[in-house]
Amino acid sequence: MIPDDYPSSQEPNSSQEPILLELAVLQDEDAPPRGSRWIARLFGITLSMIFHLWLIVTLADVSFELRAPLSTEPIESDFTALPPREEPIDFKEVEPKFELANPNDREMEVRKSLNAVSLGMEIAKNPRFETAPTPLLELNPDGHRAPMYDIPQGQNLSQKMVVHGTTGEGLIQIESALDRVAWEIAQNLQERRVLVVWLIDASGSLKPQRQLLQRRLRRIYGELNALEKTEQIPRLEQPILSGVVTYGAKTLFMTKDPTDKFDDILNAVSNAPTDESGVENVFAAVNQVMDNWHKYRVDFGRRILIITVTDEAGDDHGPTMELAITKCQRYGAKNFVIGPAAPFGRRKGLVPYVAKENGRTYQIPVDLGPETVVVETVDLPFWYEGPQYTYLSSGYGPYGLSRLVKETGGVYFMTNMTTTSGLSTVGNFDPGLMKAYVPDYRYSSPDQFMKDLIKY
Repeated sequence: MIPDDYPSSQEPNSSQEPILLELAVLQDEDAPPRGSRWIARLFGITLSMIFHLWLIVTLADVSFELRAPLSTEPIESDFTALPPREEPIDFKEVEPKFELANPNDREMEVRKSLNAVSLGMEIAKNPRFETAPTPLLELNPDGHRAPMYDIPQGQNLSQKMVVHGTTGEGLIQIESALDRVAWEIAQNLQERRVLVVWLIDASGSLKPQRQLLQRRLRRIYGELNALEKTEQIPRLEQPILSGVVTYGAKTLFMTKDPTDKFDDILNAVSNAPTDESGVENVFAAVNQVMDNWHKYRVDFGRRILIITVTDEAGDDHGPTMELAITKCQRYGAKNFVIGPAAPFGRRKGLVPYVAKENGRTYQIPVDLGPETVVVETVDLPFWYEGPQYTYLSSGYGPYGLSRLVKETGGVYFMTNMTTTSGLSTVGNFDPGLMKAYVPDYRYSSPDQFMKDLIKY
């Protein structure tokens, strides 16, 4: 406001003065009070502090990785060749190490093959299960005696299981079969002492094989002796006892009692007489062996291994065969047979024979089969022309001997015997495929098979 006593001398220009006064009045009226300006300034300061505080907290979580500068200094590597180090040579004598070799790992190929499989046990590292004994078929004073069981005592476990009646190894040459027999003896020695019985066919047709066996025995027992010295098999008192028995129409014990002297065994084989009767009672011989020497199992705990070497199927099938199987099962005896292959669907085979009188060759019929419990009487030339299909190898052993080894846990080794020279081999027999056609060895006689066949 302008005071009333404002001097009039200060009004030289009355036209501009009202404008100045009006501006002054407007400025005084529009200016806010001092308290409002202080509050606005405080609000701005607070908002700025909040923003900067948030910014500081946010930037505090940000990290930066400081990398060291790359070194540009060169790396120098020095290589120094050291002189070869000479180790002192030890001239101590190194004893040869003997190990039991599996015949399946042989390097040399088999020179001749009948393309046949054998019947028996499958090889496995674990102990084998034995067949539970069955009662005898005849009255025996010792019938009340407790049965003999073999408790497995193997040192190595395997995922494989031994199954009776499976297809085994097709060992063709007799030398290979004897090597496998030595391997089987050593495997049984891992568990207990054994009694080995060499049951040899005394017929004249087997004379070359007997001479070969005589030469091979020295190697077999030499290898077993070496394995014992190197502790590959347990060292026991008289671990192996052996006996030699020949058979034909009669059974002859070439060793009165089993012995551990190799010279006595060799002399017994070399001095074995030839049986000219032409009869081969192989199952009767097995019965007599068990009757005379089963005490070595009962009294001394030895495992009995009967190794039969023959070139025919045998003539005493029927009750004699079943009695032999029953006795072997009762005393835990195992049978291994080195024999011929049976003709396909036939009982008889032909063997070439050179007569000394005139030098001519004749075809002599011999018992080699059948491979089944009943003769199937297969006549292939009726379907296909040509006599080459008359006598064929079946790929299996004779039924009686095959049943013997199957029921006692042994192996049948088919070999190139003289009697099998008349059997033709057409194609190759795959052991894996032949398993589907293995004969049924449950039947003890053709009558039992026919009764079972009538049921179905």
